[in-house]
Amino acid sequence: MSLSFKAFPPAVIYTRSPSSSNGWGKARGPVVALPSDHHPRQLAHELLHVVQWWVVTVLAALAIYAASVYVQQIPVHAVGLSFGVMSALSYVFPGFRFRMEAAGYGASVRVDPNSLDRYAVALAQSYGLDVSAAECRELISKRAADGRLI
Repeated sequence: MSLSFKAFPPAVIYTRSPSSSNGWGKARGPVVALPSDHHPRQLAHELLHVVQWWVVTVLAALAIYAASVYVQQIPVHAVGLSFGVMSALSYVFPGFRFRMEAAGYGASVRVDPNSLDRYAVALAQSYGLDVSAAECRELISKRAADGRLI
C-alpha cells in the first residue's frame, strides 16, 4: 500500500493490494484507489474522473454561492453541498453517467488504443446503463479523439 499526491489534477492516489480490487480502480472525488499492479491506462481513466469532479464541484459551488448572494434564505455555507453534486448527477441521470464513463474510457484508450473494444464491452455490461457495446464504442472513440470531459 502506498499514498502519493498529484498536483494536476489535485488528487490523492492510493495503491492497494491487487487481490483486494479485482484489478479495477476507483475515483471518489479527488481520491483515486488503484491496485498496485495497475496499468497506466487505469490511472488516466481515474484521473479524468478527478478532473470531472473538480469541474462539476467548482461550478456547483459558484452557482450555490451566487444563489446565496441573491436569495437571503440560502446560507452561504450551503456551498458545501457542491461536494456531492457529481455523485448525485451520476445517480439520477444515467445519460450523464454514460458520458462521464465514456470520457474516462476515452482517456484510457488514448494511452492504450488496443483497449477500445474491451472497454466498450465493460461499459455496456458493468454499469447498468442499458446501452449497447456499439454505442459505447462510438462514444468512447469520440472522447478518445476529442478529449472532452463529458
